[in-house]
Amino acid sequence: MRALTIIPIFFLLGTNLLLILTVINGGGTSSVLGKFYWSQTDTSGIPGATHDTTRWTFYRTCGVENGRNANCDKSAAAFPYSPKDNFGSEEGLPESFIKDRDTYYYLSRIGWAFILVGFFFAAVALLAVPLNFCFAIAGTLASIVTALSLLFVITAACLITAAHVKGRNAFNKAGHSSKLGAAAFGILWAAVACLIITLATSIAASVGTYTGNKKRSGLGGFGRRGGDTEQNAYSKESSGDYAQGQYDEPANRGVVAGEGEPISDASKFRFFRVKRAKPEEI
Repeated sequence: MRALTIIPIFFLLGTNLLLILTVINGGGTSSVLGKFYWSQTDTSGIPGATHDTTRWTFYRTCGVENGRNANCDKSAAAFPYSPKDNFGSEEGLPESFIKDRDTYYYLSRIGWAFILVGFFFAAVALLAVPLNFCFAIAGTLASIVTALSLLFVITAACLITAAHVKGRNAFNKAGHSSKLGAAAFGILWAAVACLIITLATSIAASVGTYTGNKKRSGLGGFGRRGGDTEQNAYSKESSGDYAQGQYDEPANRGVVAGEGEPISDASKFRFFRVKRAKPEEI
């Protein structure tokens, strides 16, 4: 059953790759990285915005050139999705971003932190799962670490998705065209799916390994009990104990009849013992 360990390893590799792509979202403006963003909004009618079209990424806001991120602002850890804080002004913003400013701010920042924590546990799980080939306890450890990674990543995905969906709806309602970054959210939720499959297969591999070890232990115990029974039977035979009772050896055992000379010790070992029937009483 340890062969099932190959499946969680495969999906854990995919999870870590997807989380790496999520973490570097907005980290560069190349042809690949420049296409990742959480949401994009037409901010040409907002005085505080520094770009006519603004994209929110994992670390900063950016403008758009040729369909890619460009002219990005300074990167910051736990970068919030909060136009009021990002633009430094309330002028021209939809009321939702002013009234519910804390909601956007904390949803996005907590989600940012949870992704990093989930990524850490996913990396630890990737190291623990292969050990299940050698140690049964490693499968249990891998399942626990994978469960923690799933908990943090799925929570982060829900928080970030909720913040940007709410913001997109608020912008669209106010007349500012806005949309979500399908690539970034697709990658994030694909990581969640991989973690779910990894957790299920890790648990199955651990249960299979435990069951297999238990069966082998049971067979080993049966073999030992069988050996004990045979040993006891041999001991009884050697001592002359039979179901019909003990038989008496002749008093002159060890002496050759008619000669009075003791036989050698080597002749005392008999490979076949014939059971002597008790004489019938008349």
